[in-house]
Amino acid sequence: MTRSFLSALGIVSAGLLGLAGCASSGPDAQAPEPTVTARVDGQAAIDAMDPHVLAEYESFFAAQNYPEDATSPLTPATPAQEAFVAEQRAMFTERGWEWNADEQTIALSLAFEGCGVAILNGHAVDAELLRHHVAFSELFAYLIDADATEDERGAAEADFSATLVSGTVHLCPDDGASWSAAWNEVFGAVTG
Repeated sequence: MTRSFLSALGIVSAGLLGLAGCASSGPDAQAPEPTVTARVDGQAAIDAMDPHVLAEYESFFAAQNYPEDATSPLTPATPAQEAFVAEQRAMFTERGWEWNADEQTIALSLAFEGCGVAILNGHAVDAELLRHHVAFSELFAYLIDADATEDERGAAEADFSATLVSGTVHLCPDDGASWSAAWNEVFGAVTG
């Protein structure tokens, strides 16, 4: 389960980039330019994780009854998931939009991703993490049209991030408040 989920959402590699370089050893010495090391993906990324973090991550997804088949449509499997899906469905239908299995899978995927990212980052969720996540998440890249204008991209990022926040409030409420504060800082608090 973990490998397929981590791989499918690109969560692990998003945070495991590093810089390499040396400090100067004298006034005339020239330090090499720092370079970004290669992304750590797959089993190497899993092996590099703190075992306690990985255990918490796996425990969360087991408690959420996350399906073994990463290609399966997602359906609510817990009361918190059911409440989140009901909230999202109501919001969609109030706006005259059609709620379907694809919308449900997207909403739950965003919620799971938000909770997973919070765990993998030691629950240190802030605006910088939200910006980084939106920029590098494979799920966001999949959901947002590559040809979108800057305004369209910004609106889509705000909407999908709002769904992620709402999902975390339901599925991992201890992190939901931090995601909500980060969203307000990045996108501006919602008014009236």
